This record gives sequence, structure tokens and C-alpha cells, in this order.
Amino acid sequence: MAVPGLARTPELSPFAVEGEPAFDLGSAGASPNTAPELNAADLEGWLDRFFAQQLDADSAPGAVVAVVKGGNILLAKGYGYADVDQQVPVDGQTTLFRVASLSKLFTTTAIMQLQEQGRLSLDDDIRPYLGEQVQLDNPFPEPVTFAQLMTHTDGSTKRRIGLAAAAEAQHQPLEDYLADHLPPIVYPPGKLFSYSSHAIALLGYLVQEISGQSFNDYIDEHILQPLAMDRSSFAQPPPHRDALATGYRWVSGQFKPVPYLYLNIGPAASLASTATDMAHFMIAHLNGGEYQGSRILSPEAIADMHTIHFRSHPALPGTGYGFRERRVNGRNVIGHLGSLRGYSSSLTLMGDRRLGLFIAANSFSGIHSQLLRQFFDRYFPAPPDADVPVATLDPADLDLNLV
Repeated sequence: MAVPGLARTPELSPFAVEGEPAFDLGSAGASPNTAPELNAADLEGWLDRFFAQQLDADSAPGAVVAVVKGGNILLAKGYGYADVDQQVPVDGQTTLFRVASLSKLFTTTAIMQLQEQGRLSLDDDIRPYLGEQVQLDNPFPEPVTFAQLMTHTDGSTKRRIGLAAAAEAQHQPLEDYLADHLPPIVYPPGKLFSYSSHAIALLGYLVQEISGQSFNDYIDEHILQPLAMDRSSFAQPPPHRDALATGYRWVSGQFKPVPYLYLNIGPAASLASTATDMAHFMIAHLNGGEYQGSRILSPEAIADMHTIHFRSHPALPGTGYGFRERRVNGRNVIGHLGSLRGYSSSLTLMGDRRLGLFIAANSFSGIHSQLLRQFFDRYFPAPPDADVPVATLDPADLDLNLV
């Protein structure tokens, strides 16, 4: 669908993107003394104005956003179209988006549950847990641990061949894919950060081996159902496929639908969810592991997930168990980005304010970065004396890992 007279940003890639840039977002908005109160009424009015402009500017046909604060959902709302040709509007409660690498936060949450059950220790060598089908090629004396997989410091290299299939008949079971394609360890474990979807997919396989359940069944029973994430699923396609927003590319002045990809690294990237469901997940992580009386983790385990366990350099953002650190307007936040052919997403938590922000769009778009920047500029501007370097989001600044 073309929009006459509209200048749009080019799409960076027609393929999936695994990586996440670490960057500072500078402030160009209100001063701390003039920032408006973050409440539902002001937030909705501001977001309505933001999306009225930014969907077009960032080549996104549709988007959902959820904001939680203090254990409550301030807003969960959809904008634009889930299906451009049929003019189906996005609904914050029912429209599903593929959230790509935000899936990793659920897999690491599952590992923390198994650790709390006494079924593993985060510093254990993973090899005794692997079973017979999947083998780890590690030539170094140092073992690869659960903690290292969660912080992407296992020392593995990247492999992109076979990450996804174009047809359901070609989709491999997780254990079969990892048996054929698990990358070798090429650097001493624990020494180097190297973002890896295979590391998280391997954790998903370990969830299966340790729990005795399929990965999807485990996540459904122990995370999605307790958090009342009733429409969310790692299944491909999801049970409510008719509610899945169509993914698009912006090509030659038109939105072009992209084919559905069947991901062989499901625990790292296959979750489909709604704004409301993702709000429940954020509330649980901001509320010490509990959502409306249902507990998925202890406060101590949640704090451990959010703690920074590895930094490549003291001046650089670090990584927790699944969560990545960022600085926004001089403040440390944690979260993750997700991008897949036809979709992009972002989740950000500000623990000291019990604040969470989620956005997903049905195109590979920079709209999530624009929302994060402008949201913090409006409600949490940098103090006047803050030393906040400004970064751009030009393609050259992004670490693009193509599937």
C-alpha cells in the first residue's frame, strides 16, 4: 500500500536481525523541572500524537505499545494496521506480534526457575545435562555454564545457515537443528561477549532435557499461564494465527507482505504476543516475580536476572541474565530489542521506578528507538549536568546480524 507524497525511511534489511546495539540515548526534550507527570491521560494523548506522525516517518504500518507503572497497566493500545490490504486495525489486547529476540527473556526466566527448583546450578558445566543427541564442541579446559549462555559469554561463534525455514514441512525440531548446527566454542568461555541466538536456543533445549517437557509446553505451563498471557505462544504458527499482524517491508513506495518464517531457534525468537500480555510479563519482572498473586520467580532470582554479570569494559553497558543494560538520558535501564523479517520490538525496564515500556511493529523499523528516546525525553529528561553523549541510529551504528 503506497502513501502518496510521504517520505519514508528505508528499511535496513529484508531479513531477520538478531543483534542489539549498546548505546546512549541523549536528551533533547523537557528539563527535569518541566517534565509532565506520567499518568494514563497524559501518556495516551502523547502516544496518539507520536504514532500519528511516527508510523509514517518510520515505515511502520502498525504498532502496539504497553506501559506499566507500579504494578498497573497505564496503557496497552494499538495503532495503524495489522493488515494493510484489508485495513484491519491493530488492537492492543488481541493483535499478536512476533517479538523475536524478546523471546530470550522468557527462556532465561525458565532457566532461573529450574535453578530455584534445585535442578541445576548456574555455574554448572552444561555438558552433563545435554543428553545424547546434542553435543558441545568445546576444546578449552574451562566449561561452558548456564550463566555464560545467559550472558552470551560462552565463547561460541555465529552460524546463520538454517536458522529459519520457509515452509512448515522444512521446520526442524529444536534438538535436530542443534545437533546439526550448534556452533563450536572458539574462545575461552567467560572471557568475551558475543551475542548468540544459538546460546539461548541451547538453553531452551536444556529446559526440555531437565524438565522432561517440550520447551513450548514448559513455557506455557510455568510462565505464560501463571501470568495470564492467554494469547501468547512460542508455537509456530501461534494458535491464534488469524490475529497475527502481517509482517511487511517498505519497497518502492509500498508495503509488501513478507512470508512467515518458521524459526529453528524457537526459544531465542519465536514468541508471538500482545501488548497486554507483555505488560503482564513486565509487571512480574518489576514486582519481584509476581503478577496478581501468581509467582513465577522469587524476588532474589529476579534481582539476579537484572544484575549486570558481565561487562566488556567498565565504561560500556553490560549484560544480565538475558537482559541488556542501556543508558537513557543518564539513567541505567535494562531490556532487550527484537527484530525479525517484518517485525521489530523493544522492552525496557526502569526498576527503581517500577516502570516498563514495550513496543512492537509489523515492519523492520526504527520506531521503537524513536519511542524510547522521545518517551524518556518527555517524562525522564536528563539532568542539566548529566554527561550524556548523543548517538545516532544510522545503519552504520547498528550491529546487524542477518538470518
